[in-house]
Amino acid sequence: MLTSSDTNLAKSTTSAPDGESLSRWWTNVYYYYLTIGIIGGIGCGLIYLPAIVSVGYYFEEKRSFAMGIAVCGSGLGTVVFPFVLPWIMNRFFSNNYKDALLFESVLIFLCIFFGLLMIPLPIEPSEQRRLRIKLQKEAKKQVKKTITNIENENKQAKQSITEHERI
Repeated sequence: MLTSSDTNLAKSTTSAPDGESLSRWWTNVYYYYLTIGIIGGIGCGLIYLPAIVSVGYYFEEKRSFAMGIAVCGSGLGTVVFPFVLPWIMNRFFSNNYKDALLFESVLIFLCIFFGLLMIPLPIEPSEQRRLRIKLQKEAKKQVKKTITNIENENKQAKQSITEHERI
């Protein structure tokens, strides 16, 4: 079952490569802004958020160290990727930017495998207790609402009976 982070990562892993691969057919710069800038940018932002937030859920004791590695890794990728992509483009694609953009979209799409590694954690006893209390409160509200509805129906029935007896 997919949790919210898994679902978010799965959706973004499809939208970010879509923006990159659609940019292969750009005819003017505004189309390029739309595909890579908006579609790809939103998708990459949606990939980044659950990846960083999930680190806080999976690590208890060394959370700050794990968070530092995750954030440092994203910064390192941001610095290295602009230098590596032109090298890959020159080496493997003979300066064909369309195939290089397709390769980049495939690289981004590979993030879905990392999203599948996000296994939902078991619910802790304190969380189970909080959920049980919340369900009890909701059940009490529902019972009160039902009792109020029944009382209102009884009042209306009594009023209609007394009005009927007067006639």
